[in-house]
Amino acid sequence: MLASGLLFTEYENLRLEREALQSRLDREQEKLKLLRDENRWLLEQLAELKRAKFGKKSERFESAEQGCLFNEAEVQSKKPENPAQAEDSDVQVPGHTRKRGHRKPLPKNLSREVVKVELPIEEQVAEDGTPLKVIGWEISEKLKYEPAKTSVIEYHRAKYGVDVGDYVRTAPPVPSLIPKGIATPELLAAIIVGKYADGLPLYRMEDIFARQEIELGRTTMARWIIAVAEACQPIWNVLSEKWRESFYVACDETHVQVLKENGRKAEQKSWMLVRSTPFGAKKIVLFDYSINQFSG
Repeated sequence: MLASGLLFTEYENLRLEREALQSRLDREQEKLKLLRDENRWLLEQLAELKRAKFGKKSERFESAEQGCLFNEAEVQSKKPENPAQAEDSDVQVPGHTRKRGHRKPLPKNLSREVVKVELPIEEQVAEDGTPLKVIGWEISEKLKYEPAKTSVIEYHRAKYGVDVGDYVRTAPPVPSLIPKGIATPELLAAIIVGKYADGLPLYRMEDIFARQEIELGRTTMARWIIAVAEACQPIWNVLSEKWRESFYVACDETHVQVLKENGRKAEQKSWMLVRSTPFGAKKIVLFDYSINQFSG
């Protein structure tokens, strides 16, 4: 019994030691991965700085995207097709011919409109005069695009009374991010994505709405964006706290010039700071603006 107890104790100690070593190994591997990623990022930054300092003038101040700003269609059309998106084409190989590439199927979640194409009545007969009938369909797809659709939601709030003309109360208004405004959450989301993700200035979106005979001024949209930002402040606060609690964070700041800012000249510099968690499945990216340079 004593020997069995000693063996069990030794086994348990070995098991615990193994788990501790495995945990330490996992931590070291995670640390190694982070250091490799950081080293790769630093090498990219070093290459960028060398290019900016020692490269040609055109390389310092003009990116590849700027170079084809006005002739993008011509440049892109000369590039070879992506095999994943190319049309089927024959490739000659010694001894035989094989198909190359297939266009990636269109997403199944897209709505589909079926258009049936049939022969004219007079052609639906065989050479001997026998009537022909449909025995199957050859299916092909084409991608259709429609500009963004706008619609109006009418809220009819019931008015109550004991009798006609004897008003008592009205059903409450539907909660809205912009009280007494015409903006729905969908419209607000489209404006914010257009401005900050697609890079569309408000005056261009104003023109886009005008083409649909919708009068929506840039000043109004600017006020809406500020209202949405204020409503999302609690979410920003939570993300900021999670960023501070992260074991690995990144920061970068750059100066910007704001042309019209109360009490400041157009030549004065302001600062934009981006904070992020570079690694992990759920990354956090936050932007801070200040008229003063951020200090470490």
